[in-house]
Amino acid sequence: ARAACSLLEAHASATQGGNVAHLRTPVFYDTSAYLRLDASTRRNLEILEAYDGSARGAMVTVLDRCSTGMGKRLLRSWLVRPLADPAAIGARLDAVEALVEDYALRTDLREALRRIGDLERLVGRLGGGSAGPRDVARLADALAAIAALRARLSGAAEALARHGESLDSLPLVEDRIRASLVDEPAAA
Repeated sequence: ARAACSLLEAHASATQGGNVAHLRTPVFYDTSAYLRLDASTRRNLEILEAYDGSARGAMVTVLDRCSTGMGKRLLRSWLVRPLADPAAIGARLDAVEALVEDYALRTDLREALRRIGDLERLVGRLGGGSAGPRDVARLADALAAIAALRARLSGAAEALARHGESLDSLPLVEDRIRASLVDEPAAA
């Protein structure tokens, strides 16, 4: 795994002009925490694509109601690597139950996540040096939305409140961005 990570880093460096300092060190996770689904099992269960190779009818297309690209990627990850630990499964189900029972919270979270957008890709552009002034302004908007999301989750059920506590809206970064940019930044 370490050799594969080194090869990926070399590939990223070669294709990104050597600008990979923004990449985090890979984190190894405990494989026993997840069920192993080989390619044949994933294909037969039609998790990511139907048996004919199309996305239509696949499990992911039936379940995906995500508001952001980050959510879509997370859902795909959860489907191909389902939890094995009963306590972790229970915690996830408690969070789902809390959302099902609280329509207003669910609506507020969906709106907050839409305002955050695809933060992973945005941060990748920023770290890779290919972001423009509007991207930086978009980061400030996303950070403000994260602060609102954290505040909204603070009054939610325990299963969701602990996720809110883990969010850091980086208020000093947001303030610095807003102080540095004009109201309508240029595209590039």
